[in-house]
This record gives sequence, structure tokens and C-alpha cells, in this order.
Amino acid sequence: MPTATHIRNLHDWIGRAALYRMDPPLDGNEYVVVSAADSRGRRWASTIPEVMKTETYIFGADDEGNCPDLRELPGSMKGTLSHEEALAKAGYEVAW
Repeated sequence: MPTATHIRNLHDWIGRAALYRMDPPLDGNEYVVVSAADSRGRRWASTIPEVMKTETYIFGADDEGNCPDLRELPGSMKGTLSHEEALAKAGYEVAW
């Protein structure tokens, strides 16, 4: 099965983010950042449906965790804060 190997957690992101190495690459990206953010409890979020208040996105990255293009990659999803769930949706198993 394709593998997403956890490299390290990233601290300059909103929510929980981590850098992964993808084998094989995901849409041509050997490295990705997975970011899980929760907007529940924020004043501006009161008009957003509940399922859309949590989201986990996958972005192409370099080996340092820089993301020059914040286009969502396959596996990105709303309604979860799980890196594992988003990466599984993209077809990858997480390795630690």
C-alpha cells in the first residue's frame, strides 16, 4: 500500500500540521503538509454548517515543509481533524 511517512510536526500553522514523505508521490509531490484546523467557537463561524467547521487539507510541499502552492490535493476533506483519515482518503497508510 502507498505510504505517508510522518517526518515532523510543524508549528507555524493554524491547527495541527505535519510534514509527510509520500511513497509513491501524491500528484507529483514527494512531500506534503497535512493541516487540520477547527473553527468551532469562532464568532464568524456561526453561519457555517457544523460539518464544515473542521477541515483537514493536504498541500504539496518541499522537504522543509514549505508550501509554494496552497492548492488542495486529493484526500483534503471537511468534517474531520484526522491526518490519518485524510491520507487514507488519498490512498495512503501513515507510517511513524
